[in-house]
Amino acid sequence: MRAFLFLLYKSGEREDRTGLQRVPIQEILGYLGHASIERLEQSLRNLTKVTIDLDYINNGTPHSVSCHFLSFDVSRTIDGDLEYAFDPILMQFIFDPKIYAKINMAIYKEFKTTQGAKMFEILSLYQNRKHRTWHVSLEEFKQRFGVAEDRYNRFDNLRRVVIEKAIEECNTHAPFGVRVQYIRSGRGGRVTGLEFSIVPRSEIVLTKRSKPAKKKPRDPLTVDMLTGHSDTEAGRKLVVSEEAVADASTLLEQFYGTDTALVTYLDTWRASVDGEAIADPDQTFLSWLRARLESERSPQPDRFDNNVLDSILMEFE
Repeated sequence: MRAFLFLLYKSGEREDRTGLQRVPIQEILGYLGHASIERLEQSLRNLTKVTIDLDYINNGTPHSVSCHFLSFDVSRTIDGDLEYAFDPILMQFIFDPKIYAKINMAIYKEFKTTQGAKMFEILSLYQNRKHRTWHVSLEEFKQRFGVAEDRYNRFDNLRRVVIEKAIEECNTHAPFGVRVQYIRSGRGGRVTGLEFSIVPRSEIVLTKRSKPAKKKPRDPLTVDMLTGHSDTEAGRKLVVSEEAVADASTLLEQFYGTDTALVTYLDTWRASVDGEAIADPDQTFLSWLRARLESERSPQPDRFDNNVLDSILMEFE
């Protein structure tokens, strides 16, 4: 999944997302954190073997889809390239913000366990929704997290080894907090389902074990491979709080009756203020969003100039 999400991220930078694409071997290995081309090749082969089946309804008509992740041609030399192409049918769904969230690759890189990374990947799909809770049966949870049927038959072992570790790591690295509620079949019955809810990080108390280890000071002039900015560049950390996201969702529902386009608006705002130092990202984004929605609803939208609007709303440190 680390390899898949990295390639997905690189494809998102291109207009042609379904054609043949190329990335240096050194770049993808640098992100994965190892120097083994053999391990990379095995990950890519695993992705080609997975079949994705999807049923959906479009304008009242039912559809069935069967596709795969990608095809690839990988060089076995460190200075070579990886050529790859995603399944074009899959890409119609994967880049739809209503279906697949834009996962923060810099954050995803920090996860060291499969369980924690999978928890972050799944809950990232829920963080911009009005109801930010993932309801899942125990059987589906074990399937999604790759737990074999004959493993952890005792629920307390599954909770200790898989669930609690995944939540702990997610609460350490993710921009949101995670809580779980166990659903039982009657009073005192066995656990049959789980509810994972996204909560503000301020509500999460990290244990000593979950605190991240101290890292060496980061060079503020080093350019991040994924973002293209250094830490000293203005606008580097345009983080919008969970409370502001909830307010933005309410605004979108007031104007359009849905909040499914929130991720798109966030991306547009971040692009418009790129390179500027924002003192209060929450207030700046909400002010920008209100003005943007008003301009879209206006009967004379040509009277609004987005560049002028962005300049007026900019807040400098």
